[in-house]
Amino acid sequence: MYSRTSAVNGPTRQKSAALAVVAVGVSLTLGACTVPASSGTPSPSTNVLDRSTTSAAAIWEVALSPIAQPEVTDGVALVYAKTASGVTAHAVSVTDGKELWTQAVHPGIGAPGVSLAPAVTKTSTGESVAVYLQESAAPITSGGTSWWTAPVAVDLKSGKELYRGNPQLVESRPAACDDEKDMCFTSLNAQTRLTTQHRVNLSTGADSTGPDVNPITGNFRLVGNGLYSVVEDGKERLARVSAGNKLWEADVESLFGPGATTNLGWSFEYSKKLDLYIGSVGINPTTETDYVRLMEQTFTVDLTKHKTVGFRASTGEKLWTVEGSEKWCSSGVGKTETTLMDGNAFPVRCEYNQGTMAVPGGTYQNAEGKLVGYDPVSGEAKWQTTSTPIKAAADLLVPSPSRGDVVLTGGPDGMTMVDTLSGASRAATSDDVFLCSEAAKYPLPADAPFPVQPEGNLGTGGSMLFPCDRNAKAVPALTTGTLRDIPTADDGVAVLAQEGVLSGFKLP
Repeated sequence: MYSRTSAVNGPTRQKSAALAVVAVGVSLTLGACTVPASSGTPSPSTNVLDRSTTSAAAIWEVALSPIAQPEVTDGVALVYAKTASGVTAHAVSVTDGKELWTQAVHPGIGAPGVSLAPAVTKTSTGESVAVYLQESAAPITSGGTSWWTAPVAVDLKSGKELYRGNPQLVESRPAACDDEKDMCFTSLNAQTRLTTQHRVNLSTGADSTGPDVNPITGNFRLVGNGLYSVVEDGKERLARVSAGNKLWEADVESLFGPGATTNLGWSFEYSKKLDLYIGSVGINPTTETDYVRLMEQTFTVDLTKHKTVGFRASTGEKLWTVEGSEKWCSSGVGKTETTLMDGNAFPVRCEYNQGTMAVPGGTYQNAEGKLVGYDPVSGEAKWQTTSTPIKAAADLLVPSPSRGDVVLTGGPDGMTMVDTLSGASRAATSDDVFLCSEAAKYPLPADAPFPVQPEGNLGTGGSMLFPCDRNAKAVPALTTGTLRDIPTADDGVAVLAQEGVLSGFKLP
């Protein structure tokens, strides 16, 4: 059994007339699984299973305690690091690791299960801007609710403040809007408990709200690129908003089946190229609809009740459904080399023949599953591993970053690399070095406006990466083959957040 753990993507908040802030993350422990059976033949192009084993040394290091991988662009790496009392944003030069600026960061009321990670957007003229929340004094009309924050935007390179908003109860944290410009976020009204969408023009400082920005009404949150979960009159729907227009909406249960709710997790992948969403949401097997009371219970979820669904982004038309499957397991896998973007490799999902998952905890009982590479347009399986008993989703897909053309499975004798185009595989050797991941946590601010979480006073960050061998055990150094897996690079330098350090590596 591997000792490292990885957080499953599926943080949640309560969607009700009450303050909608509670979140739960599930942690999975890597375990043993069988080597996958290959289907198809290797690609005639460069063999993605070949890896250089030459040692790679960092060209610079900064001593920090990162909580997520950095956002890297325009020669700057923006990383969030924890301190004894909270989180601080650090901007460093990609070239030499020189610190450019730092600022305190607050998670907002969308914490603690929604992963806190750095966000960068662009102005209308193309300048890169870091956007985040900072603690702010509560107004007289606070209604006794804590964690009021101000949305802030600063120039990424200089740290010069470009915008600071009024104190608000911010749910969906500041990020780029769906056109990849300006700053968008949602706030909760302390009196009505209804949600408001904001768009801040970072060139003028104008904060726009109302139906011209987002025509959705009720209590809503962002769950994907332009995709919102909306709760009104006790019913949850998904709605797509683009350029201030609601394109469609659909009942969550009509897409994902009885008991489907984002309150127990969600994972949505968006492909602009294919006009496609692919997603999975949690399943509530009980009759309890109040989230706080539900989380006070212990229950099990039938893994075969999960679904992976592909639907048209512009219309909401359901294109395909695969029963007994989910895509949380692949949420950390990149997509740049897949057909979701400009590559030709297939995305992957996990499928289950049987078994249950305990909530809370995320442990599996009597489970059996396989890893499947699939056509995202049709949902059709293109290759699959042999179905095998598992103790966690990570038995099927080892949490490790990639560009989407290679994934890792576990095994009693170590890891196996799988080419996601063909399904061809090879066992990892003793010389191979990979990037393994582990969940990162950070201390939440005091006076949280939600019940204490199972993890205590901790929020969910992103993933810490570390060089590991075929048995997922940490090794001292990366190789040039490992550098290929680092998802954050700019100006020929890959930037990696590890426990206690942020490092830059020159790409070969």
